[in-house]
Amino acid sequence: MKKISFKSKYIRRVRAVALSLPILFVFGAVSAFSLAFGALLTVIAVTILSVYVYFYVPLLYNSFGYELGEDEIVIKRGVLFEQSIKARFSKIQYYELSSTPLQSIFKLKSIRIYLCGSVIIMPHMNYIDAKAIAEAIQHHKEKIRDTTT
Repeated sequence: MKKISFKSKYIRRVRAVALSLPILFVFGAVSAFSLAFGALLTVIAVTILSVYVYFYVPLLYNSFGYELGEDEIVIKRGVLFEQSIKARFSKIQYYELSSTPLQSIFKLKSIRIYLCGSVIIMPHMNYIDAKAIAEAIQHHKEKIRDTTT
């Protein structure tokens, strides 16, 4: 079972801190009216952020993996609720490689696999791994196209 890039931990941590800044700003404004209540809210928010960043993010990273088979891809993920997805290459309609600005800084890609009626998103992958999945899908599609003609 291959893992996504270890850099995904950094991306999730940066996003968590960036999203918590406005919340902490609001709690600071609350403390202008009630110092004790604002301090309590801030302590709670910092505790939740710390637990997320230092405990949940590594668990999330370790729980996400994938395996390329002969005619399918198996994706496993989930910390509290584990999920295993098998996507047969014959059911894949198309795929899409994309990168957010933060992913571009860390040289990562996301791949979206579009199946009949659903979408599988594999975030924060090394470019080489994402390209290998895309090439496996493309190779299987060409093999099917050659056998039908």
